[in-house]
Amino acid sequence: MSKLRDALREHRIYNSVELAKAYKAATGEAPAFITFSKGGTWDFSGHRVLRSGYLTDPNSGFPLDRNKRFHGRTASGPSLDEARAWADARYGEAEWVKLPGFTGCLFPKAMADWAKDLSKTAPTRS
Repeated sequence: MSKLRDALREHRIYNSVELAKAYKAATGEAPAFITFSKGGTWDFSGHRVLRSGYLTDPNSGFPLDRNKRFHGRTASGPSLDEARAWADARYGEAEWVKLPGFTGCLFPKAMADWAKDLSKTAPTRS
């Protein structure tokens, strides 16, 4: 685990989807971000473009997950470049950042900076 990921766990943020939800709750913004899944026997392998609270590909042929998919086998392979190019064209995100502990994921710079700032604060418990 990375120090950043451990610090975010203290804030009850355990993965990229929860990070996006927390960012949306704090700022009201829901930017697109990119995740990687290594797949399994019956599961998708590659990158997905997600937005918290939105479907990025509502007309997808995958009824359980209507988010844009890019098939690939590695976290840094061509599917990452395809996902980034698609998200850039669709959402106009100019700068993508990798966060330690979130393998194969890319976040908009504003979300990544917010996560880094949050990791430096004491968690509130309720």
